[in-house]
Amino acid sequence: MPWLTKLFFSLFILIAISGCLHLKQELTIMLNQHNILQEMYIKNNTTVYDSYKNNKTAIASVLRAQQYTIVDIKENYARLAKSKNNSLTQDVWISLDHLEKEPTYFLKLKIDEEDITVLLDEKKYIYNMRIPAGKHIVTINSQKFLDQTINIEIFQDTTRKIDLIIDTVAKKIREEQQQKTAALEAKIKKVTQERKTSIYHDTQQNLMWQDDSTINHIQKPWITDENFRDKKYDNNEGDTAYSYCKTLNLAGFNDWRLPSKDELKILYTQNHSLKNISSNWYWSNSANDKIIDRAWAIYLNNGDGFSDQKNTKNFVRCVRVKKI
Repeated sequence: MPWLTKLFFSLFILIAISGCLHLKQELTIMLNQHNILQEMYIKNNTTVYDSYKNNKTAIASVLRAQQYTIVDIKENYARLAKSKNNSLTQDVWISLDHLEKEPTYFLKLKIDEEDITVLLDEKKYIYNMRIPAGKHIVTINSQKFLDQTINIEIFQDTTRKIDLIIDTVAKKIREEQQQKTAALEAKIKKVTQERKTSIYHDTQQNLMWQDDSTINHIQKPWITDENFRDKKYDNNEGDTAYSYCKTLNLAGFNDWRLPSKDELKILYTQNHSLKNISSNWYWSNSANDKIIDRAWAIYLNNGDGFSDQKNTKNFVRCVRVKKI
């Protein structure tokens, strides 16, 4: 009964095809669940096994970057098929953690400098990072060096030394900025120190008095000898007590002035609080209303006043209003 034999044979073929389709569908579902392809690459040199179960036995080693075909997936293991395109002597099992969709290689960029930004394909580069085969763009940015864009083609583990070129323009700008910063820091330090050691705060009059060591030796006339001879008694320009205070820059302030005689008399009552004081006369900005070639000076040791000739050299102590 040849027809009966043919019938059984046909049924066998249909069942086999149906089974294969079912297995293929199951494999497709598993591949999608694990987000992998049927053709996968080995991520690292690793051991493969005869089974996926706990009592599995190591039977071979596979090398990274080689491609294999997955024919089954069980419990986070994939079965790799033996074929004429690989060196396997039988199907083997490997952990899914050792598989990747495309071969990757390690890239070591050797740059012997700090404070630089290195990007690989516009993402931060990490030393000896794993990257896919192919063409890549390395971008290097730095304040000290010229920016560089380097094309690198990777088909194996690669080490690349990169020499940076000093940016002379940026270096000059950076040095100028450093000098400005240093000058500003020095100025701030100087001002801070002067406010601690060179200023007396007169809370009674709400004034700030000059109280540095120059107080002990700075002597100026109220007006110059030339203006005195020319009888220009109200002209206090030149090297005078008035101009000295006007141009004084102390503790970060430049609005100093010559004090009035009344301000000096009140300061005398506080002279025990001054760090620097000379046993001599100090000019005020108060002219003598009756004698036009004279102005008032105050003796800070006792508070006495004296109407001195305006071309006489007396000591100078400047003052400013303590602004709230």
